[in-house]
Amino acid sequence: MGEHGAVDGRRQLENLADLGLPVPRTRFRRLKRLVTRLSWFILRRQVEYNHELARSIERLAADVAQVTHRSADRDRTLGELRLGLDQLKASRARRRDDERQLLRGALGTLRESLVRATDAVDGKAGSGPTGVTSAVGAGRSTRVGGSTPSLSVCCLTSDPGPSVAALLGQLRPVADEIFVAVDSRTDPSSLGLLLDVSDRVVRYDFAPPFERALAWAHAQCAGDWVLRIDSDEVAAPSLVEALPELIQADDVVEYHIPRRWLYPDGRHWLDEYPWSMDYQARLVRNDPATLWFEGVVHSNTGQARPAVYLEHPLYHLVCAVSSADERRARIARYVTEEARPEGSLPIHRANYLPERFATREPRPVPEEDLSAIAEVVGAGTTETTSPVPPSTPIPVARRAEIDRQWARRPLAADTHRARVLVVEGDTRLHAGQTREIHVRVTNLGSETWPGGLTRHPLIRVAYRWLAPGGAVVVPEGRRAPFPAALRPGRSCVLPVLVTAPDEPGRHVLEIDVVHEGARWFGCATREEITLSEHPARWLTEDAT
Repeated sequence: MGEHGAVDGRRQLENLADLGLPVPRTRFRRLKRLVTRLSWFILRRQVEYNHELARSIERLAADVAQVTHRSADRDRTLGELRLGLDQLKASRARRRDDERQLLRGALGTLRESLVRATDAVDGKAGSGPTGVTSAVGAGRSTRVGGSTPSLSVCCLTSDPGPSVAALLGQLRPVADEIFVAVDSRTDPSSLGLLLDVSDRVVRYDFAPPFERALAWAHAQCAGDWVLRIDSDEVAAPSLVEALPELIQADDVVEYHIPRRWLYPDGRHWLDEYPWSMDYQARLVRNDPATLWFEGVVHSNTGQARPAVYLEHPLYHLVCAVSSADERRARIARYVTEEARPEGSLPIHRANYLPERFATREPRPVPEEDLSAIAEVVGAGTTETTSPVPPSTPIPVARRAEIDRQWARRPLAADTHRARVLVVEGDTRLHAGQTREIHVRVTNLGSETWPGGLTRHPLIRVAYRWLAPGGAVVVPEGRRAPFPAALRPGRSCVLPVLVTAPDEPGRHVLEIDVVHEGARWFGCATREEITLSEHPARWLTEDAT
């Protein structure tokens, strides 16, 4: 957006009166002054950016002059410099588009304000436009005068081919970042197509299950929201169009997207259980406080709330493009996985063999979704020449780095070290009473313990009741979750809801940390308590 664009913007607003709206002169002059200031602000930004670009080009020219004196790596380095220059040119083009979009949105907002002002004068307020989206137009929406949430698209794949590039390309117009993690066994020289469509590509050491790397992959994304799409899926155009608006929400932490299984071809899908209503928590707020992954086969994020269930689908291609034998081999791999959601194995077997288990006729795919599916499927069947291999090495994420964020990872030997102390002075109870006892727990190990009752590893605080001689009276009390993740060396205070035994007299309350399915930590604190026969007076007497 240059000086001519700013002048055109002022002329556009000055001509709004030609719409036939009775505009009060004083309000029009105020709007005109506002648009003039906005135009000069954008012009000043463009001039500053042009100066910055010129300095960058000068630095590149100096680098090129130095490179001419080299011989061994001259070609490679020149290629990198040319790539840098191309990226600067592309950045300039994107900047122009963004500022043009900014002015267009501002003009639309001002036009709406003018219509409302005119309607108010005429006694018909509310009849004008009610939103900014239509003024901004298709593509990414812009918030004038505020920050716009960003969207990262995340894809883990072992297929560097054109079909994956095609499905990611369909999301490119609405994605601020596309991050792709490719199985490190894939030939790095074949990744040219993915590099063309993505912002970042990383090779990673794959180990089953596939879900093992999800927490790590999401942590690589810089956007406020993350949309994960698998390499055998296609986003419906209606979903792509809705994404910019969906991520504006400040009262939702994740969106569940219905996945439709295509079968027997790319024009039909299975509308019967267990294929239908296959909701996937794929669009999630990138916040470690709410985002976590179970890490077992065919699992997804932990169920965070508040959430919204959408009707815009993802299309699953596997049954439409793979043979029955290929799908049986996939089932055989899933059967060997040790950990999976309860009762999921029969569903997995049915999902991949619809020719054996489906009982209803598939439904036609809506006409508006067919072209997106055909583009991805067609790309996978067309011979495509890969672009020039990457000129620089693609980084590799090793298994140790990935497993540090896997919820089912083997824990360090010093995990079960802690200190527990009761932090309140009055621990009196009567027989059968239930009340909270507050404790301070310190993590003395090298692993972070997650907060909540459902996050793995399942480490919580629990209690037991003992007789004065050490005999167990109540072997398993209720569990108390940590209120938030507890990092090594940190302490937190939490309430433990304790129920006293029904027999009055002397007892010992033992509070310890427990790793479910593994062991008690053995770092318990003990409180000798004499349970009274009757409740305290304040519990029974009416003071009024």
